[in-house]
Amino acid sequence: MLSATIPSTSLVASRLGLGTASLHHLLTSGQRLRLLETAYDQGFTHFDTAPLYGEGLAERTLGSFLSNGHRNRVTVSTKVGITASALPELLPPWMYCEKAVDAALRRLGFAWQRPRRRNLSLRDVEKSFTKSLRNLRTDAVDILFVHEPSSSEIPSIAGLADWLRLQKTAGRIRYTGLAGSASECVAIIREVPDAFDILQVEDSLDGREADAIIRAGLPLQITYGYLRLKRHHDNSAGAIADPRQCIKGALARNTHGVILVSTRSVSRLEQLASSATNWSASHDS
Repeated sequence: MLSATIPSTSLVASRLGLGTASLHHLLTSGQRLRLLETAYDQGFTHFDTAPLYGEGLAERTLGSFLSNGHRNRVTVSTKVGITASALPELLPPWMYCEKAVDAALRRLGFAWQRPRRRNLSLRDVEKSFTKSLRNLRTDAVDILFVHEPSSSEIPSIAGLADWLRLQKTAGRIRYTGLAGSASECVAIIREVPDAFDILQVEDSLDGREADAIIRAGLPLQITYGYLRLKRHHDNSAGAIADPRQCIKGALARNTHGVILVSTRSVSRLEQLASSATNWSASHDS
């Protein structure tokens, strides 16, 4: 798989990156590590995680993978702003029980989700990031994102600017970023200029949400969401197009950055990597 230098940075990463939001759906550590190792073997060199994913389980599993001789060969991003819930983080079986109950309620037509508290105070962000580094078994990450930021939080996000610069100086992060809605990210960087280097935004081939980035005169750096099932007004999931064609369309849309994909299937991972490699070869010739 070809790599690319993420626009406006010196960060080199594979054209497809692996998001770990669904990693906890694999129930054993062996299965989770096998998925990460397969991704690496297939040419993935960028891995994105967050405390929210699997209530810390994704970060801890990625940390085990990194400690197996991979840290200096890959780029890693994590996030602040939404932390893991204390009890599910401490007891993963409790997390799986909660998710099973949630799935059962959804099948009955009831939507319930644990309320999430935003944590953007300096104290909370420092505590969260320090725990993330410990979970990841590393002294630094390549990108630290504010997770799903909202323009209503601009005062709090602006208050993090000096702290973020300090983390760079201390060598704990290489780049700062915002990860979430393209329109929200654009609104924030207009009010908090020079604080963030990378925008990681949700996009789709039909909705083209990331056009908000382009209209702002900025390059597409990291995009995600192309394989996500869209829900109709009756809460049923629509059928997704051929994932191989979807990835090709995403690569053609985000021509110089990274496309994040997330899957729990080794065979799907291999399929996506093959599609990216074939697309790269056809456009490189």
